[in-house]
Amino acid sequence: MKKQKILILLLVVVFVFGIVTTNLRIFSLIANASTAEVLVTQINTVNGLSATVAGNVVTVNNDGPAHRTANLHLNIDSDVTVIWNAALTGNATANNY
Repeated sequence: MKKQKILILLLVVVFVFGIVTTNLRIFSLIANASTAEVLVTQINTVNGLSATVAGNVVTVNNDGPAHRTANLHLNIDSDVTVIWNAALTGNATANNY
């Protein structure tokens, strides 16, 4: 009986630890904003967009037609300025954060 209680307690501890660490990882992904360099790399993955960086200023232009079928999530750091001179079309669901 004592072994069963210890096993149940151990399983509960492992389960709770898993939930806590998963939530912390998810929170850290949401909380971390992107630097100018990270934004440029992310934006340049979109066909038709061209991003450059000068200090903390990111400038986005078109280098062809830009169309997305998936969301483009940009988590912009508070000290980064984005100058968006591009047209981007798409059919993904828009989310405002």
